Amino acid sequence: MMQRCAITIFILFSLAGTGCVDLKGVNSFTVGCCHTLGSINSLSYGYADYCADSCYIYNNGGKELKDFLCNCTQARNYDTAIQQEFSTLAAYFAALAKLSGSSEIINAAPLGKAIAAGSYGRFKISAKESGIAGGVSAAVTEVLTAQYKSKHLAEILQKYGAGVDTAIGILALHLSNLEGEIKVLQTELQLKTVLLMHAATTDSERLSLFSLYKQKMEALNRVIAEYDSKQLLIQHTRDGHRQLLDNISQLKSKDLEKRLLSIAADMAYLSGK
Repeated sequence: MMQRCAITIFILFSLAGTGCVDLKGVNSFTVGCCHTLGSINSLSYGYADYCADSCYIYNNGGKELKDFLCNCTQARNYDTAIQQEFSTLAAYFAALAKLSGSSEIINAAPLGKAIAAGSYGRFKISAKESGIAGGVSAAVTEVLTAQYKSKHLAEILQKYGAGVDTAIGILALHLSNLEGEIKVLQTELQLKTVLLMHAATTDSERLSLFSLYKQKMEALNRVIAEYDSKQLLIQHTRDGHRQLLDNISQLKSKDLEKRLLSIAADMAYLSGK
């Protein structure tokens, strides 16, 4: 189930014709990013699910039920960290939307705990990655606690933009690493099923094995498609943000507005909005 964006946003405007007229492109893009990142921050199949599946798919010597059950606490913590990455970036784009003229009430308090560095099973979040995420949170806090207006937009982009670009890349990398492990799991599932079917002594056993394999493989294929869709939306977010950084001195230009509106429209289409 999709979870709400970690920040609380009450939209008091419609996308069309909102924000400062001169910053229409910036506003449409940043509002779109906030909505998109906030709506895709939940993983239907995360590291905790992978952990549970890997406990029996990779298990060759288990004989009792307890042999196929694992402690997936660290995996759940990693899923929470990824969700927090999404939500923190969504809050950043909400802050930019506010600077570009959106009439939003934003409660930054529920941004959540800092993304903790450490090992999470197969994966690791470095101190550097944790610090970069903290920098994004600092940007949100600064915008929402200071009396900033649209004239401060370039200043915020100049100060925090490079770090945010890195944070977006880190989020994409974390998802890519997890997706890679899921694909390896698929390969192992296929190999294990082939061996079990070869060892089966009756047609009914082979049919049952194939039925279970088909069901699980189709489910994992849907997961891979979901991850690919998220990655495409993240890449659009990064592309548009880089347009902002490359045009800090001309945020009101018509050319930039056209490019940002195009990216925002693509994101809305891809996310089904």
